[in-house]
Amino acid sequence: MSLGSKLHNYLTSLDNEKIHTSYIINNQLKWDGSHLGDGMIMSQWVANEVNYYSIAVIGGTVYCKAKCSKDMLPCIIEDIKSVFGIVKRGIHRITIDNDEYIIYYVTISNFGDILYESPLKHLDIKHELYQDMKFRRQIQKILVFCDILVLNNTEENYIYLRSGINNDLQIINTNDTTLITQKSYNSRGYDYTILSRTMFFKWFGEEVKISDVAKEMIYDKSDINEMTFTLILADIRNKIDNIIKRYDGQYIWYSYFIMDRLSRYLSNDM
Repeated sequence: MSLGSKLHNYLTSLDNEKIHTSYIINNQLKWDGSHLGDGMIMSQWVANEVNYYSIAVIGGTVYCKAKCSKDMLPCIIEDIKSVFGIVKRGIHRITIDNDEYIIYYVTISNFGDILYESPLKHLDIKHELYQDMKFRRQIQKILVFCDILVLNNTEENYIYLRSGINNDLQIINTNDTTLITQKSYNSRGYDYTILSRTMFFKWFGEEVKISDVAKEMIYDKSDINEMTFTLILADIRNKIDNIIKRYDGQYIWYSYFIMDRLSRYLSNDM
């Protein structure tokens, strides 16, 4: 059984809801961070400890998760995911009652099912997915991404399992609102990773190095040299700069911060 099928079987065993409505436009939107204009919350409910909303917008109704926020940081983090090969949540911005909201994609199947997401913490430790090396690698990459970007709340309750329209596996991180930019200090000096001891040993342990996962996310080690290494970093920096400028230039310092942390991991090969 494929990894996507394993995830689909797990998620569809949860309380999914069939909606049989033709005006749900989730699958018609781009989910690219753009603004949809004005909207109105029609309903709200909870499934798997997650708040969901139906919001009326021009053209129909969107089923989504939502949070009130004027800060562009979630949009910046969302687009930077593509630089590191991380699955994007899918977001839009919208105005509701003069407040600015960020809404997050929810999968609506071709058969009218709301495919609810489930926090990783709800997955039984004995589930076969834990033994799937591809699944574990994807979790490792998300954790490394969160570590490089110093995202607060990097724990299993902020990592969600999602089934796509075609039953493909999607693992997403949802901690995108706050950063940890101050390193802690202990007897060994300044800590580098933001991962808790529990998360580190559960998902990496002594067998997997965070730096090796970071390198796999960025380049093929077989053909790396000093020149290509420099070009890779320059390209990443340029992409991150452009993303930040698109949303809020005041966050340009974040680009320097990310590149400093990333270069420490990657430079071990040079």
